[in-house]
Amino acid sequence: MKGKKKIIYGLILAFISGHFLLTFIYCMPDRYFPEVVNVWTRYYINPAFNQGWTMFAPNPPTKEKWMEYRWASDGKWNEWHRADTLYERPYHLYRVTHHVKMHHIIQNSAAHLWGEAWKSTQMADKYYAEYEGDSLAYLYDSFGYLTCMHLTEKIIVNIHNVSKESIDSIDIRLILKDPFIMDDRAEIDSVYYEFPTKILDD
Repeated sequence: MKGKKKIIYGLILAFISGHFLLTFIYCMPDRYFPEVVNVWTRYYINPAFNQGWTMFAPNPPTKEKWMEYRWASDGKWNEWHRADTLYERPYHLYRVTHHVKMHHIIQNSAAHLWGEAWKSTQMADKYYAEYEGDSLAYLYDSFGYLTCMHLTEKIIVNIHNVSKESIDSIDIRLILKDPFIMDDRAEIDSVYYEFPTKILDD
């Protein structure tokens, strides 16, 4: 009887230890572990323990992220602009004005957009009847993408003084950087996450 209890306690302890280990790996940046370890960790975490966006703490992989945008007028694309820099200086100088709110809106929109992109494949499969597994179709309809496109359009019109009628298309992308660098001398690689171009109706 004592031998059975030891086996049961051992199995429980092994499960708890393994669970915490896999959770730790799941929460760390992917580059710290081999890809096969990351893949099997996601197989374990996602079905039952992935909290998604329904709780107080969102869970896309930790990244530094900034949104860039550009627009086309008369068939010509303008240069890329960093959205967060529009209100960065006023944010620090005038902390009790609307600039603070706008800065937070831009940063939160970028974070939400990254979350939508990160879970787009999973959500397209979950709602297969509507999207048939097409992650791009889900992204087009996602709240994060539509919000960022609407925000970008307002910025182009109100900040750059471009008439809405003259805008043909809008592009947005995210600059993603891994904030966890073990060696201070190491360079942080930037990754550009491109999103579908929005064609404005005539």
